[in-house]
Amino acid sequence: MFGLVALCTPLVNTFPWLLVIAIFLGLPRGIFSALDQVAIKEVVGPRRFTEGMGIAVFFLGSGFLVGPPTSGYLFDRSGSYDISFYCAGLVMLFGSSLVPIFWLLRRAKHKCSGVSTADRTTID
Repeated sequence: MFGLVALCTPLVNTFPWLLVIAIFLGLPRGIFSALDQVAIKEVVGPRRFTEGMGIAVFFLGSGFLVGPPTSGYLFDRSGSYDISFYCAGLVMLFGSSLVPIFWLLRRAKHKCSGVSTADRTTID
């Protein structure tokens, strides 16, 4: 959802639509902030929770570190922030498209090993 909203942001030219964009960006971010630890514990298990949180925070921080300078560079080159929003949206869509791919790979791995995905809740 973030990616689609970021792609639509340059098209917004009125304040009410900007409020709609802010709601669609803020609401999922708040939900993610509340559930990220639960999801990480579900994926990596309680024994490797600290490692999972460290990796998640590393990737989140790397996005915060690389994103603003890249956006500024794109603005300097083009004179508009539109390209920055389009690039950010595409990066987010690419990242979110990896989730079902990894889910399918995990499912195939467990199907080959004879263990149902309902029996296994953590990644080995």
